[in-house]
Amino acid sequence: MEAKAKPLVVNEAPMPKAGPSEVIIKNHAIAINPIDWKIQETGTALGRRYATVLSPRGLPEGVEGMHVFASVIASKGRNVGEAAWGKWVPGALESGALNAKPDPVVGGKGLDGIQDALDMQKKGVSLAKVVVEL
Repeated sequence: MEAKAKPLVVNEAPMPKAGPSEVIIKNHAIAINPIDWKIQETGTALGRRYATVLSPRGLPEGVEGMHVFASVIASKGRNVGEAAWGKWVPGALESGALNAKPDPVVGGKGLDGIQDALDMQKKGVSLAKVVVEL
C-alpha cells in the first residue's frame, strides 16, 4: 500500500541492506487480508491507523520485532544475534509463542520415502514442508 486512497500496486524495489540491529526477510509470497481494502480506503480500520505493525509479546529487553511469515533471512545486522536467535526464538518455539508453520507432511521412510517426497512436491503440494523419516 503506497498511500491512503491509492490503488494497491505491485512494484519492484531495491533490496535493502540490514542496519546494525535489523533483519531483512526474503518474501516468496505476500497476501492481502480482507480488511486491507478498508484500511486502504479510509486510513483506519478497527481503531488501527494505516500501516500499523503489531509486535509479538515477550521479546527480550532491547529487542523490537514484528510478525514475520518467512523462512529466508536475506541479511542481518551485526547486532542481531544471541538475544533474538540464541534465546528468544528457541524459547518462543518451546512455549508456543512462535510456531513453525506449516506443519510438516511425512513423505515416508528411508530412501524410497525420499523419492515419494520428491514426487509429492512435483505434484504441486503448496505451502507444505515434506520430511522423510530415516
